[in-house]
Amino acid sequence: MLKSLTLKRFGSLPRLTWEPGHGWIALTGETGTGKTLLVEALQCVTGARARRRWLPGDDAWAEVEAVVAVPAHPEIHRYLRRVGLEPENGEILIQRRMSRTKGGRIWIQDRRSTLKRLRELMAFLVDICDQWGMTRLLSQTTQRRWLDAFASPGEPLTTAQTTARQLNRWGRKIQNARDPAWLEKRLDMLRHDWKELAGARLDLQEFEELERAFRVQSEAVQFKEVLDGLIHDFSEADGALVERLGLWSRRLRALAELDQQFVEQGDRFAEWSRTVEALVFDLMRVRDALNWDPDEWARMETRLSELQGLRRKYRMELPDLIQYRDRLAREIALLESEVENRRRGMERAALGYG
Repeated sequence: MLKSLTLKRFGSLPRLTWEPGHGWIALTGETGTGKTLLVEALQCVTGARARRRWLPGDDAWAEVEAVVAVPAHPEIHRYLRRVGLEPENGEILIQRRMSRTKGGRIWIQDRRSTLKRLRELMAFLVDICDQWGMTRLLSQTTQRRWLDAFASPGEPLTTAQTTARQLNRWGRKIQNARDPAWLEKRLDMLRHDWKELAGARLDLQEFEELERAFRVQSEAVQFKEVLDGLIHDFSEADGALVERLGLWSRRLRALAELDQQFVEQGDRFAEWSRTVEALVFDLMRVRDALNWDPDEWARMETRLSELQGLRRKYRMELPDLIQYRDRLAREIALLESEVENRRRGMERAALGYG
């Protein structure tokens, strides 16, 4: 339902805000009070073609703004999701500005839009009836939809729609194929994609082996990071464990010279120190034996990133990318042959042999 309609410099109305409220609304008043203009403002915001009497006499903008509540109908919400529109608090804001010299502007939910999109949207939300009939009944799209629903053709209708879409698609291709500029543009695009994919040297076996090797190298990197951390904390950091155990052992031995009861504790700390030193040696031996090459790991990471980038760009997995690359090569050859044939035909025509 219509929540509000705001006009600025629309026809003879300098400014007006109308909030119709709920239920049945009747507009009454003497001739010339603006009832028809208010209805025309509603037609304007539903996508009607601009009329000169709506526009100010100078270069100023005529503005119409409508707030419409969106009903809980699944077809409407499917359409809104498809075109990327999100109601706010269940409402849609439509704004339209028109000028004699500057053309028109349309916003839906504060996003620039088109007259076609406005008409599509408002066909779900507003119906205007007058003595000439109902606006929706005059729409060919609505007429076809109701006729199809009444006839219930089912599968024949689906087949006809699919065939029509295919015919339109092939018709566009045939029309484009007759345009030399389109052929050249198409050929440039295909060459760009083929050059990128051919330069990437795509190989399915290489990719599988690369992923496996990179996983192994990544695990080795994680293992190395843990070992480096332990070795650093045990023996290389300021106040490392080996250093502190040795210090405590020496202090306890110094105390043992004064009191023999500290001899055993000093020996125990010395043994702990030797144990930690042996552990550090074992950790260093394991770390140094890791099959990890930082240069090779960086190379694999770069290569995988390149391949993953191509997969995201073309939205294809590697086998499909390889097939697409080969299909591009065939299509490029066909188009190059077509362009050459057209060039020769034009040369013959220019010489009078056509």
